[in-house]
Amino acid sequence: MDISQNTLTEYEICMQSAERRVFDLLNSLEWQPHSEKKNGNIWKMRCNITENNMFRYEGIIPNRTPIEVFLEDFFRSFSCLVEFLYKL
Repeated sequence: MDISQNTLTEYEICMQSAERRVFDLLNSLEWQPHSEKKNGNIWKMRCNITENNMFRYEGIIPNRTPIEVFLEDFFRSFSCLVEFLYKL
């Protein structure tokens, strides 16, 4: 399979943009512990950090730290990339 350099460059730009948004979210004051329980913490995020008004997130995520949420989203994005490249 032959992948053009332009495709890789566009992908790299998209990934850098996504990484910046996630980094900003994880380091924002909006990401705070909601409650603590024996079986894990519940983290709550209400965040309006946007890049061209394209990214908004609000929700409660049970039993996950901010890093676990980041890794889960990263691997989900990576699997989408693999599917995209497979279709080329």
